[in-house]
This record gives sequence, C-alpha cells and structure tokens, in this order.
Amino acid sequence: MVPAGSGVQFRTTHGWLIGFFQWLLWLFRRGGENEPARDTTDGEANDVTSAPDPIDVNMEVKKPYQQSSRSNIENATGGDQHFEPSGGSQPNDKPKPQAGEGLRSPNGEAVQTKHVQAFLERLPEIQRQLMEAEAAPGRALAEFKAKLGPTKMELRASLRALRQDYKAMDEMDLHRDSKRPESRVGHVLILLLFIVVESAINGSFLAVGIEGGLITGCLMALGISFFNVVLLGFTFGAMAVREVNHRRLYRKLVGALVFCAVLAIAYSSNLLVAHYRDALMGTDPDNASAAALKSWLANPANPLKVSGVESLWLLALGIAFTIVGVIDGFFYDDPYPGYGNFRIEHARRQSDYQSLFQKSFDELRDLEQKQDSHLANLADEINMRLNDFLVLKARYASDPEDPDFAAWRRIEEGFPEVRVNSVLIGLKDIRGKMLDKYTDAMGDLETLDPTTHGES
Repeated sequence: MVPAGSGVQFRTTHGWLIGFFQWLLWLFRRGGENEPARDTTDGEANDVTSAPDPIDVNMEVKKPYQQSSRSNIENATGGDQHFEPSGGSQPNDKPKPQAGEGLRSPNGEAVQTKHVQAFLERLPEIQRQLMEAEAAPGRALAEFKAKLGPTKMELRASLRALRQDYKAMDEMDLHRDSKRPESRVGHVLILLLFIVVESAINGSFLAVGIEGGLITGCLMALGISFFNVVLLGFTFGAMAVREVNHRRLYRKLVGALVFCAVLAIAYSSNLLVAHYRDALMGTDPDNASAAALKSWLANPANPLKVSGVESLWLLALGIAFTIVGVIDGFFYDDPYPGYGNFRIEHARRQSDYQSLFQKSFDELRDLEQKQDSHLANLADEINMRLNDFLVLKARYASDPEDPDFAAWRRIEEGFPEVRVNSVLIGLKDIRGKMLDKYTDAMGDLETLDPTTHGES
C-alpha cells in the first residue's frame, strides 16, 4: 500500500488529473463535429476506466471518424508519449482534385463550338451577300439613271413653254406680276352704273319729242349708251390705250391712231344724236331720223349747227361717258396689251412645272435614299460577318490543339477575307459616287427650274 503523502501517491494522482484534463480538451476541440452514437453497453464504468489513458480514448474515437487531423491526435497525448496514426487514415486526409480542374470549361467550350458551327452554316449566306453586294451598285446606278432620264425629258417638255414665256417677257421688257385685278366685278358694276345713268339722262332728253314717251326714249338711250360706254370706250378705246404702252413703235402708233379714231367716232356719233334731238323738236318729228342724218352729213364735225342746248348736252354726255368707259376698260386689265392673260397662262404653266419638278425631285431623292439604305445594310451585314471571322481567327488561328481547330480551318478556307474587304471598300466608294450623282442630278434639275429667272 502506498503511504499517504508519498511522492509515489502524488505522481499517481497527478497523472490521473492530467489525463482527465486532456480528455476534456479533446472533447472541447471536437465540439462542432457530429459524433455517432457511442456504444454504451458497458455503462459509465468503461468511460471512467478509459479516461486515465488518453491514447486509448483517441484510438476509440478515431476508428469511426477517419477525418481527425494529425495535430488533434498529438494534442490528445500527454507527457513524452508519441502516437503515430495508422497508414489507413492518410489517404482520406489528401484533398481531392477540383471538378473540371485541368479541363476546359464545359459551358464556355459549348458556346465556342456552337459559334463556330453557326459561322460554318452561314458561309453560303455570306457568299450570297457578297455576290449581291458586288451586283447591287451597278443595279443601283442603272435604276437611278433609268429614272433620271425620263424625268429630265418630261421636265424639258414642260419647260419649253416656260422658256417661250420668258423669251416673250424679255421681248416685252417685263418681268413683273400682272396688274390685272384679281376681282373685276367692281369694274363691271361701274360699267353698268354708267350705262344706266347715261341711259336715264339721254332718255329724258329724247323722250320730249319721240312717240312713246319716256320708255321709248330710255330704250333708245340705252342703245346709245351701250355703244358709247361699252363698245367705243370699254372695248376699243381701252385696247387702243394699252397698245400705246407697247414696247414696239409700230404698235404704239397703231394704238394712238385707234384711240383717235375712237374719240372721233364718239364725237361724230354723239353729234348725230344731238342732231336727232333737234329734229325731234322740229316741225316734222316723224321724219326726225332723216332730217338728223341730212344735217349731220352736211356738218359732220361742227357742233355749232346744233340749235338746242339740251342737244349739246347729249353730245357732251356721250363723249364723257365714252371716256369713262375707256378708263374703266383700261384698269379692267393689265396696262400692257395682252400681259394680263399672258401672265395667267404663264402662272398656270409655272405651277404645273413646279408640281412636276417637286414630284420628280422627291421621287429621285426617295430612290437615292432607298438605294443608299440598301447598300448600307449590305455593308453592315458583311462587316458584321467580318468581325465575327476576326474574333474566331484570334481565338483559333494560334491554337491548333483546340478541338474546334478543324472547323476553324474550314471557315478560314471558305471565308474570302480579301474579297470581303474589297467589297466593303467598293460599297463605301459606290455610296459616295451615288451621293455625288444624286447631287449633280439635283443641281441639273435646279438649273432647269425657270423660277430662278430674275423677276421684278
């Protein structure tokens, strides 16, 4: 029996405590792990008897869990004792290689393979686009010229009449708008008013000696007024005054002579009316017409042979209303002879030409924009294919070990890179030429536009 307080007893008790605390430390370090249910058939006595031996405890726990680290095992040993884990536990502690490590990414390689296959399938389409891009510029130019030719011919046909108009304006030395009033109803109303006034005045003078009284006198005066105001003044007198404004000298002379003739006829005819009224007031009113004609033929220009003052009033009123008719007729149209109607027809031809010109301009512009848009779309599609090709080239050209390298070689052989670049340059050049031709054509059409002719 070991004496109490002896060194042997102290070392025995101290060793048991060290083992117990090492066991608690081992339990603390394993706190986060899930331990399977331990066999408790031996009761608590087995745990107590095994506690002083930490090596046995570690071995018992190690068997069901081969994932414990070497440091945990060493920490669980006490004093100078050493524990070497069995060789069976080492393979389980080696890290497993990551999934796909050293291999290509499945998703990335699938996408690349799909892209390569899609480009291979598009090679025939690329060839078709190249053929279309090579033929499209010629078709575009031919279509534009085919539209431009008939357009110019149609415009020139309408232009000939306008050129003649401007030639006539040069001859008349007139390049202005017409002074013909837009509404001539006022002039017509003034003309009718003068006819009614003169008819009423002359009718009152003629009704004195004529059979039928005032009504017959007014009807006769209406005929005289129409002759004076409408026929002599408004028609021939105004026309003669316009001829005086003509640029050519012989037309001026003709106009002056005609105007003098109008005044002479107005004077002479109204002098006859004055003689007629004198005859009505004479001894034989039934033969007043023959007596008036005889007196007029004897003195066709002498107003002094008219005896009655009222008859002289008829002469003066007739001449005055004739002059009023001349004035009204002169302002009824443009002062230059024929320029009013000429300007109306010219404005109509000019309006038709401008409508045709604008229509042709818009059609050519729309055609140019349509063709340019088509060529631009072709260039964009081909350029997109070229960019895809260059991306694949950068990816596969320097990597012959790639599984898709064979497919890339087929793409490289089937894709005409030099031809594509040439087509793109050609499309760019032809678009510039199309724009130049359109600009030149529009400039030519604008030079055909007669509205640029200076007018004042």
